[in-house]
Amino acid sequence: MKYRKKPIEIEAFQMTLERRMDNSEWPNWLNQAWNGNLNEEGTLQRANMSAELPDSLEIVTKEGKHLVSWGDYIIRGIQGEIYHCKPDIFKLSYEPVLPMAADDTSKSERKQALEEAAAICEAMVIGGRAWTKEQAIAADALFAAANNIREWSDRLELSAI
Repeated sequence: MKYRKKPIEIEAFQMTLERRMDNSEWPNWLNQAWNGNLNEEGTLQRANMSAELPDSLEIVTKEGKHLVSWGDYIIRGIQGEIYHCKPDIFKLSYEPVLPMAADDTSKSERKQALEEAAAICEAMVIGGRAWTKEQAIAADALFAAANNIREWSDRLELSAI
């Protein structure tokens, strides 16, 4: 039997070497994990306390310690748990949550942003070259994303936002 992930919202932060050394952009939940107790579940900590800075980071989960590589996304799940995800898997599994409430962005600006995102997805897979199996899967995902974005754009056009 096949299964599909339920549409849930998560919070995520991409950890880079620069962000490791300057935590001014870290969300509150990540700062809380950083300030947690050493080796306690839900803690973000240095992987090697005696290493020179910048050093590697790890997340302590109930499954054990997981090394965070530069570029990985650190995710806060629906139960407040944190875990990491490689960038390629993140991009195939998650998409930005678009603002749906009235704010400073006009409906036409949001529609234009959606159209641009759809065009980018399509442009990434056009090229007329041979595909590996992994590239073909990624291309299918990008085309699906482009279709979903256009569908959201059409819904936005019909909505009262």
